[in-house]
Amino acid sequence: LDIDDTLLTDQYVISPRTKDALLKAQDLGVKVVLASGRPTYAMHKLAEELLLHDYGSYVLSFNGGIITDYQTKNNVYECTLTKEQAHELYELSKKHNVFVHTYVENDIITEQGNKFTDIEGELTGMPIKEVSSFTEHVQNDVVKLLMLEDPEKLAQVEKILQKELEGKISVMRSKPFFLELTNSEVDKGKSLNHLIQILGIRQDEVIAV
Repeated sequence: LDIDDTLLTDQYVISPRTKDALLKAQDLGVKVVLASGRPTYAMHKLAEELLLHDYGSYVLSFNGGIITDYQTKNNVYECTLTKEQAHELYELSKKHNVFVHTYVENDIITEQGNKFTDIEGELTGMPIKEVSSFTEHVQNDVVKLLMLEDPEKLAQVEKILQKELEGKISVMRSKPFFLELTNSEVDKGKSLNHLIQILGIRQDEVIAV
């Protein structure tokens, strides 16, 4: 299940009817998988509410960049950007004069606070950490970066970067003011296919919501 605008109501909660159905499904042996562009941290509360840890269910976070076995909390799959790619994307954000942030452990990392990163903080519940140097603070692989600006400006940057980074990095807007940049292999469908192979589940046994 996707989370935002799918699993959750407009009040960002799981309705009692939906929760009951998903718990009953897991009682019957169905694996419930939350699949979202959200960081893993921002999915914990929902995963706990649906008791994924009790049923050995899974979380696909960062659009499938990470798959977590929620019973063991171990990642069974990771597809990331290298430190060098993250630094390159940071330089591109400066070139195009847009805000940028990424995720290090459970923090949102940015050099410059802005209203769009604040929105991400509210949506995910993650603390925002302003740093003096983005590149000095990002010294390991990251799952994704977000470039942020007013929708009209960001649409122009999206077109430029899709052409410039084609085949190397995936460039897509998740919201009008969020431009997400990930490894070109990051894809919910590909990650889900990887997971069902691990679990020995056929594709025709899978329901995607």
